[in-house]
Amino acid sequence: MVAASPAEPQGRRPDQTSGEKLSSDAAAEEAATAGEADRWPAPVLAQLHVRLGDDALLGTLGQGRYILHKGYHNGRILISALAVGLAQGCLDHAIAYAKEREAFGRRIGGFQLVQKMVADIAVKVETARLIARKAAWAYDSGTPDDYTMSISKYYCAEIASECADLAIQVHGGSGFMNESPPSRYWRDTRIVRIGDGTSQIQVLLIAKALGLDVDFG
Repeated sequence: MVAASPAEPQGRRPDQTSGEKLSSDAAAEEAATAGEADRWPAPVLAQLHVRLGDDALLGTLGQGRYILHKGYHNGRILISALAVGLAQGCLDHAIAYAKEREAFGRRIGGFQLVQKMVADIAVKVETARLIARKAAWAYDSGTPDDYTMSISKYYCAEIASECADLAIQVHGGSGFMNESPPSRYWRDTRIVRIGDGTSQIQVLLIAKALGLDVDFG
C-alpha cells in the first residue's frame, strides 16, 4: 500500500529558530529561494506493509485495469456532454449577436459569410450531440467500448473548440474581450481536449479499434 502525507515545510531560515545570523553567502542563497516556504508542500510517498484479506479485493484479481477502463468510459461521456453544452452556448450567442449587431447599415446576420459561420456552428453542434448521445446509450445499455467512447470524446471536444472560434469570429473584435461569453467558452473548451485522455490519445484508440498496428510507446 502506498500512502501520501504532506512534506515538512520547506525553506526554513536558520535565524528563524536558532538565532543564527546569515552570512553573505547564506543571505544570497536565501534570496534565491525566497518564497519557498509559501509553496504548497509536496506529498511524501511511503510504502505501508499492510496485509488485506480476500474480502478487500475489488473485482477479480488481475483485472483492475478493466475496472479502471469503465471509469474512463464514464469520464469520456461526461467530457462529451460538457463539450456539447459549450458548443451550444457558442451557437446561442452567435445567433443572438448576429441578429442585434448592425454594421454597414444592416444587421450582420444578413451577410452571407456570417450566415455560413452560424450555420457551420449549428451543424457541428447537432452532429456532436448525436455522437455523444450514442455513446451515452451504449454505456447505459452495458455495451460501451473504446471505439465509441473515443470517437465521442475526440469529436465533441474538437468541435467545441471550433464552435468557440467561429463564435468569436461572428462577434468580431468584441468576441476576443474577456467580457464576451464566446471568449470564455474558447478558454473552457481548451481543457476538454486534454482531460480524460487527450485528443491525440483518442485518435490512437480509434485507430487501434479499427485494427491498425498502434504503438502507445
